[in-house]
Amino acid sequence: MNPKDRQGRAEAASMPVEAWSLDGDPLYRPMQDSRFHQEQVDKLREAAAIAIEDPTDIDAIIWMGRRNAYIGRYNRSIEIYSMGLELHPDNPRLLRHRGHRHLTTRQLDKALADFKAAARHSELMPDRVEQDGMPNRAGIPLTTTKWNIQYHLGLTYYLMGRLEEADRSLERCKRLSRHDDQIVACTYWRWLTAMQRNRQTEAVALLEPINREMEIIENSQYHRLLLLFKGEMDRDEIQTTDERSVLSADVQSATTGYGLAMWMRFNGNMDGSNRLLNSIVASSSWPAFGHIAAEAELAIQSRGFDHETWATQFEDPYIIDMP
Repeated sequence: MNPKDRQGRAEAASMPVEAWSLDGDPLYRPMQDSRFHQEQVDKLREAAAIAIEDPTDIDAIIWMGRRNAYIGRYNRSIEIYSMGLELHPDNPRLLRHRGHRHLTTRQLDKALADFKAAARHSELMPDRVEQDGMPNRAGIPLTTTKWNIQYHLGLTYYLMGRLEEADRSLERCKRLSRHDDQIVACTYWRWLTAMQRNRQTEAVALLEPINREMEIIENSQYHRLLLLFKGEMDRDEIQTTDERSVLSADVQSATTGYGLAMWMRFNGNMDGSNRLLNSIVASSSWPAFGHIAAEAELAIQSRGFDHETWATQFEDPYIIDMP
């Protein structure tokens, strides 16, 4: 480990523990750029002022939870959503956002319960566009509440090794998609699910609609990885300059790194895949979905499990409720 890495680890260790990895390692509150941090703190104060005027305002509760998460206070975010659910039991929007932060903090059983409840209680409700906390370059919110519920539910099933259920949720996610960004996000995790199940024919069919002409605003990493999987892009093309270091704290690096590692694995390069997975897990980008997925993949391997056996481990309170 070089001096810069050691310094970064030491600084991170001085931060509060926000979660525990799937192998029981402490995950410290992420270090942030001071300007970004201050911007989010200011917006958190604005959300709090609205909530003080009307503590029952669901939008104010959600934004307080989201702004706390944006500055790495994931457990405080969960507390806020839980308090909101005391006022608004079974509200699918509150359940969807709390489930997301249960997922971030590796409480996969609790995330699953939240997303399943959110799906159930939103079934007969009209869908609604979900506003972005950090707007994309086009300033267009791309996702909806129901889409986010199914996307995160499918991802949770995938991380737990419940692959058949992951595929069903991600197929629903695809049907709810309204933009190419949504399509590539659902297809990415569904392709990985099919490959994990050794269903190569299904995986190939999933890639048929994916092409370079898709209008992608946010999810360029998923798009490029799918083109790599399809054989229409080579490895060098999918990594932009700021994504080349998997050891950075950049979420995009973890996303690209995990996709590359699994592509290498499915093509028989187990050693290279494991080196990349270990690099992701050693990085400080732990809130990223790619980081969580890398943890799960390595944990399955180290225990000699298949996915069905891995899924049973979430009955173990050590895995579910880390100290």
